[in-house]
This record gives sequence, structure tokens and C-alpha cells, in this order.
Amino acid sequence: MPKKLKIKKTEKYLEIGSPYHPSFPPRAKRMGGKWMPGLKVWRYNAKDEKLVEEMYLKFYGYWKDMPAELQSAKVTLDEDCSAKKGFYFGNSLIASWLYRAPAKLGENVVMTEGEFLCRPNGDTKVANGVSFIVRDIPKQKMQEEILSPSWPWSIELLEENIDIELLQNERARLLQRIAEIDKILNPE
Repeated sequence: MPKKLKIKKTEKYLEIGSPYHPSFPPRAKRMGGKWMPGLKVWRYNAKDEKLVEEMYLKFYGYWKDMPAELQSAKVTLDEDCSAKKGFYFGNSLIASWLYRAPAKLGENVVMTEGEFLCRPNGDTKVANGVSFIVRDIPKQKMQEEILSPSWPWSIELLEENIDIELLQNERARLLQRIAEIDKILNPE
């Protein structure tokens, strides 16, 4: 499951704690966000909530308590690659956080074939043919990666067990919203 966004709204501010991703700070700053290191949150003007919501949905694939539709995939590299930090699908795939530290797999990532090598300069070399199972990726992020790959890899979507309870909850929420809309459209 993707890490939840921690959202606190006051009259003046919208404060959001989200999973780290190196490409996110420039986007947050363009939205007027300010990093609050003591709180470990991004702070935005509360009046910009809809714009901020759209940004988070586009970047992470989910917002607030909205259940993200999740997908798992087998990812196989089609050529050798090198990276200090591999962030894909809005999450960490593989990363070496400290100089000369061994790389580690991200949360919900399993290597099924091959290996990766840690170089003295901190780079991580991932060889052609290495395969990962990456679980719980928001479907929106998966579709973006399939349409515009960020690494030379092939992606095979995996069938998942359907979460019946999640679907029932979403159906109930949608039916309630439809009833609210019907009242607005057809006042008695």
C-alpha cells in the first residue's frame, strides 16, 4: 500500500507530509509550497487546496483517504543501468543513500532475478535481465510509466486478488454521492 499522505488543514494553511521523492520539491515550490523541516511537511496556502490536490494526484497517484487503485508488476531491465537513487512509479525502487553505502531495495520491491552491484563512487549498477516484482503501485503511475518509460525496461502487469471490501466501500461512497447530486438536481 502506498504510504499515506498526512494532511492537516487550518484556516490559513494546508500542511502535507508525503513520502520522499527527489523530483517532488521543485513541484511543491512551484505551487507555493514551503518545506517545514521541524514538522517534516510541505506548507501551502489553504486557498490553493484544489490545485495542491491535483498536483499530489498527478505525482503520487492518490490523495487524502481516497483509495488508490493499486497494481503490481514484474519489471525487467532490458539493458545495464546505473543510478544513485532509483525512484519510479512515485516510489523508491532501489537506492543507496550514503556515499559508498550498499544499495537497498525500496518498500514493496522484491528482486526475482539477477543482482545489483554497488560501486565505490556510490552508484548502483543494475545489470541487463534483472527482474523485480514491484507491488502496490498506484495504477495511474503504472500507466504513465508504461506510456512513457523512464528506464529501459519491460513491464508485465500482474494479476492481483481483488479487494472486495475496498470495492464495496467505494461503491457505498459513490452511491451516497449520487444521492447527494440527485437532491441538488431535483429539489422537491
